[in-house]
Amino acid sequence: MAGLVLGTEPSWRRPASALLVVAGGVLGAWAILAMRLPRVTPWPEPQAGAELVMHGPYAWIRHPMYASLLLAGAGLVAHTFTVGRLAALLLLVPVLCLKMWIEEQALRARFPGYAAYAMRTKRVIPFVF
Repeated sequence: MAGLVLGTEPSWRRPASALLVVAGGVLGAWAILAMRLPRVTPWPEPQAGAELVMHGPYAWIRHPMYASLLLAGAGLVAHTFTVGRLAALLLLVPVLCLKMWIEEQALRARFPGYAAYAMRTKRVIPFVF
């Protein structure tokens, strides 16, 4: 993500790509507020004393922070397109999928209600995936 941000031209002449970046930022901020900032961690394991969050964006998708990265990343690539930047975004997808898998295994083990929650929500795209 840092490479995508650093390689973006400072001008936002393309409103559609700016909208994707802003939407990703808003979704990420909403997810952080729903989870509460002190509980946010880059590691795909629940912290001690963690609670299963199922409100806010988590009511529709299980991984809104990862979705926000992909949304903003798509906007950054669309704004200043190069094959290298697209490759960087595409490389982020399997990394986030692996993190999701690890995180979901830990959440299933930690929270008895996680399996039912996972059955009624999608991972990153509401109603799709």
